Amino acid sequence: MENKEYFKVIEYIKEQMKNGTIQIGGKLETERKLSEKLGISRPSIREALRSMENIGLIESKQGSGNYLLGNFSKNLTESFSLMLLMKQVDYVDITEVRRAIELEAYKIAMRSISDQQLKDIKSCLVNPLNERFENEILFDKNFHFSIVKATGNGFMMNIVEPLASVCEELIEETLKKATIDEREQLAQYHMQIYLGLEEKNLEKGLSAINAHYDLINQLQ
Repeated sequence: MENKEYFKVIEYIKEQMKNGTIQIGGKLETERKLSEKLGISRPSIREALRSMENIGLIESKQGSGNYLLGNFSKNLTESFSLMLLMKQVDYVDITEVRRAIELEAYKIAMRSISDQQLKDIKSCLVNPLNERFENEILFDKNFHFSIVKATGNGFMMNIVEPLASVCEELIEETLKKATIDEREQLAQYHMQIYLGLEEKNLEKGLSAINAHYDLINQLQ
């Protein structure tokens, strides 16, 4: 398939999105209709759709058709993972980006966080002495993502989710190396971050976020 054919399909779908013909979750036209409208062979249409599925733009359902998805986190996760493998970045770089985003997200969340969002964040607080190690890792990821989610900023969420996925192995290794006292300290920082939101104490929360990531960097 020539690149110009792929971009022709992409531009057609973008135009449909602009004029409201199709929205997230909507079903694309059949391969036959796309082929007829765009003057592109069906094998080329099929290959273009497969490429779009790989980047998270559409989802192909067996026997049903292709649907507009708009999930780009998967593609970003793979890109970030490759950057790590190729040593273009390291975990310290990624951790610092996560810190910067979370600090800004915290300020935004502070202004409009709902009671339910506070409950969601609180539900991720754990005591390492009382929780299975696997659950501790999951709760850590959910805790940090819940703060970003509370901003309502879809772009932030789409950046942070793949960053967190790439860091899962790092988080696991870090917690394995950490002493129980260090793990309890991380949990205490989580508590202070949560309390900052609950009490509307921005300085308290931001200080805890910085202390949390400082300790993570020390443990790496």
